[in-house]
Amino acid sequence: MKKILLASAASFAFAGAAAADITFSGSANVGFGDLVEDADGATQVDDVEMYQNISVTTSMSGETDTGLAFGASITFRSGDDLDLDAGDLTIAVKDAGTTDQASKPLSNISFGNIFISGDWGKLTFDRDGLDNLWDDDFSHDLMYEYSFDAISFSMTYDIDGSGDGEEWSAKVAYAAGAFDASLSTDDRGDFDITLGYQITSEIKASLTHESDSGENTIKGVYNDGTFNASLAISDTDSEWDLGLGYTANGITIGANYGDQDTGDESWDLSASYDLGGGLTVKAMTNESEAYYVGLAMSF
Repeated sequence: MKKILLASAASFAFAGAAAADITFSGSANVGFGDLVEDADGATQVDDVEMYQNISVTTSMSGETDTGLAFGASITFRSGDDLDLDAGDLTIAVKDAGTTDQASKPLSNISFGNIFISGDWGKLTFDRDGLDNLWDDDFSHDLMYEYSFDAISFSMTYDIDGSGDGEEWSAKVAYAAGAFDASLSTDDRGDFDITLGYQITSEIKASLTHESDSGENTIKGVYNDGTFNASLAISDTDSEWDLGLGYTANGITIGANYGDQDTGDESWDLSASYDLGGGLTVKAMTNESEAYYVGLAMSF
């Protein structure tokens, strides 16, 4: 990360500021693979394409003479979005029956937020950029955070919300010793509650209840710093997920397998090699036969 101190400029721009600084960081990704879907959702196993994306983040922070902290950050991104969360490695969508590729999802997009904090907590402003704490299908504009001793509290609010899931959400968390717990909800009245216990330094167990579906999930995690494994089992039609990972000497290998309540089975394999200095080689494939191989850079 490159850091530039602009105390004199900040003193001119922010009257009464005791100190201010600006930092810059960036990332870039490039590679190739079978990454494209047709509009009907069918993965094209014959289409090998190149992807690339670049992002630059600028963060600004300052503090008043009375100790009130404030700041802002903005990220500029351009290129193709390598969407791993969706499990399909998709970066673009082709129009049905044609070879025309739709517009790149990251082009000319910027994200930013503004915050102010003190002994009373932290308030973040980010128009349509803050996830609902219970259901991230909805986005909000304001977030308030406060913590004391072992308890932390967060709440989001949508200024122009007009329906369920669009007004507010809240989360309370507790962590002390080997035990932790959290409760999240929103304006619809449903909630998730999770209880966790650190059995040993390597083993942790947790139980989650989702009120909207009535689903209960028990999860066990093992991590000794080199090898990690997790197993989650739900009481909904015996749904389960297994994850295995290994990290040593800059090499990371991961495998996940899941049996969903719909009867669908999913898996993915990933590998990366950290070359040092912010450059990493990455590769991944999954059950849809999609894959990618590329480079990830951080600055």
